[in-house]
Amino acid sequence: MPWLNSLFHGVFARLTLSNGLIKTAGQNLVAATEFSVCSYNIHKGYRRISHSVLSEIKNALGQLNSDILCLQEVRGKDNHSQQDLCDQVAFISKGIWPYHSYGKNVDRRLTHHGNAILSKLPIEKIDHLDISTLRLSKRGVVVVRLPLGVVMICVHLGLLSHERNKQLIMIKQWINAHLAPETPIIMAGDFNDYSKRLDIEILKAGFCEVSSMNSGKRFKTYPSRLPLLPLDRIYFKHVNCVFSECMQAHPWPELSDHCAIRAVFTLNL
Repeated sequence: MPWLNSLFHGVFARLTLSNGLIKTAGQNLVAATEFSVCSYNIHKGYRRISHSVLSEIKNALGQLNSDILCLQEVRGKDNHSQQDLCDQVAFISKGIWPYHSYGKNVDRRLTHHGNAILSKLPIEKIDHLDISTLRLSKRGVVVVRLPLGVVMICVHLGLLSHERNKQLIMIKQWINAHLAPETPIIMAGDFNDYSKRLDIEILKAGFCEVSSMNSGKRFKTYPSRLPLLPLDRIYFKHVNCVFSECMQAHPWPELSDHCAIRAVFTLNL
């Protein structure tokens, strides 16, 4: 019976998201769901050209136990790798994140890589956006809709300032065209915004950034062994951020050239 399947799916999604946080306000009960998000550029699973650390990356991400991963520079095919490591999304997600979406950005003869969202929560809708502005710099965005209407956007923007500006405009145009103004949105990834100029424009669009839970200064995530630049960020709107951290301690500097960022959110129902 289709209606029964739909009912079960809706109940399962709400039970999965909910941590049982109930607040009483007069006669009204307000349920707050809590979930965690990690953003990480995994550098294709290699710390050095010939040294794969994909297993170590999976273990480190597994210990964080985030509900949702937004990953950049993930290989979807690698004919040079061992058979079980060819699809990095499948390898990392196995046994932990049953739902995932991969968007290819760069396609080469033997490999391709892009962005991926891995989730413990059901993914209800998927969009892959091509935001490339230069022929030799392929960039994309993965968008998924999660239970209760939360929209996740995983980005990896270009290296040049004018390139990033055009890409942000395209992302904002897509948001305005496809999402209601009150939609809960989390936009995470490698923004390559070393000058912080793009940060100003994103805040003008109504987003907040998770480092505001700490000093307010953007987390320095690159290079991972001596972080100097705040390239990786997690922005949000119409959800509440209650905790955030940057993973700079061992073993993270040995796994990628970027540090991971993790944040915890609540969503009032």
